Amino acid sequence: MKVLFLDDDHDRLHSFLDRCEPWAEITIVYSAASCISQLRHGGPFEECHLDHDLTGESYCDPDRDDTGMEVVRWICCAKPDVRTFVVHTHNEIAAPLMMKALEAAGYRVVRAPFSFSN
Repeated sequence: MKVLFLDDDHDRLHSFLDRCEPWAEITIVYSAASCISQLRHGGPFEECHLDHDLTGESYCDPDRDDTGMEVVRWICCAKPDVRTFVVHTHNEIAAPLMMKALEAAGYRVVRAPFSFSN
């Protein structure tokens, strides 16, 4: 299974990796630009996990180009080969926007705010 994981929080990253099957091929990215580059050149991916707020800030404006929403805008135009998107951000404004745009582009989308308790 090939998975792309976008998040800038190292604790969430380590928690996510602890949950993954040892045979999964995980690509970790920390920025919108790196995520777009991987989607463009590293796919196809079975899953792509998306955070929204990537600069160490909380509740960033979705219009910014350094957020998960920028990745979603690119995805909706470029249509990379991804089976499922998992929106794991806790940003309650951006998450529904991300999901709606991905679903409108024809993708399967799961909303799963990241939790350390899983």
